[in-house]
Amino acid sequence: LLRRTRVGPFHINDAISLEKLDELRHSADFLRALQPVEKGLDDIPALRLNGTEAQRLKQGQSISLLRNHVNQIGGRDIAYATCGSNPIAVGEIRAGQFHPIRVFNFPVKGTIDVDYV
Repeated sequence: LLRRTRVGPFHINDAISLEKLDELRHSADFLRALQPVEKGLDDIPALRLNGTEAQRLKQGQSISLLRNHVNQIGGRDIAYATCGSNPIAVGEIRAGQFHPIRVFNFPVKGTIDVDYV
């Protein structure tokens, strides 16, 4: 019998059963039982964005990568975009642009400043 005890940063000792999660769903302990999404993205380079770039990604649009963006991701072809402490999207880098693959719809922590032109 083969049993997986670890996947990336997740260890079986930190796991909870679906039944236990179901029991907690209407309690204050529910969110404390969940791991932050950032933990699952730990091995993907982070791309720090400003509010305008983050807003474009949240709308499913690609953004052009600047030199500082390229330096952040170190030549990788996939990255995780953030704005402040907010996870925005996971995407791929093609032809000098970041193309969102999965966009997160989480409540914003703090504020995201957007410049409307």
